[in-house]
Amino acid sequence: MVPRLQAAGWEGAPHAINEQRTFTDGRVIFVGGKAKRGRQKRADYPIAIAEAKAA
Repeated sequence: MVPRLQAAGWEGAPHAINEQRTFTDGRVIFVGGKAKRGRQKRADYPIAIAEAKAA
């Protein structure tokens, strides 16, 4: 997958190739009255991040 991303031009600025990016902190689970975090969710190759702002 990395060679194809590099061939598509994702190697230089402003682009970056990041493998195994965590995108959640993990679900909050209550066990015995105490809060505990579950497993974090990860993406092998996150393709895009978009941000929208009000005008």
